Amino acid sequence: MRTTLILFISLLLAGCSQSSIAHRSVETPALKVSLSSDTTNLTINSTASLTASVTYGAEKIDDAHVQFEIIENGTSLGMVSPKVLEEGKYGLDTKFLESGEKQVIVHVDYKEQHEMKGIFLSVTNGEEGEAS
Repeated sequence: MRTTLILFISLLLAGCSQSSIAHRSVETPALKVSLSSDTTNLTINSTASLTASVTYGAEKIDDAHVQFEIIENGTSLGMVSPKVLEEGKYGLDTKFLESGEKQVIVHVDYKEQHEMKGIFLSVTNGEEGEAS
């Protein structure tokens, strides 16, 4: 009887360990986002090309919900939807009409995950010796 009980407990513990291992192998892939600009120093009315790269695990994603948020002097100017450039890449060309520091944040939603990345852009009026 005692041997049967020990064998039963051993099998029970082994079963719990195996289900734990199986559970770990089905982890949700990570949503990864990077944001870049062709330049971070602009003059008024020049175009900045912004690109967001989106992956889910190792897979490049072109059906995520992506929006670029433009922030000026700590105030959001709104959200803009980019176009899909290629698999896993979203792009937006934008111009700034006033000088100053701007922040661009890309918001990405995919499969119940949300990821944000941001960059800063400096916009000047193009005059020599202008203070930043």
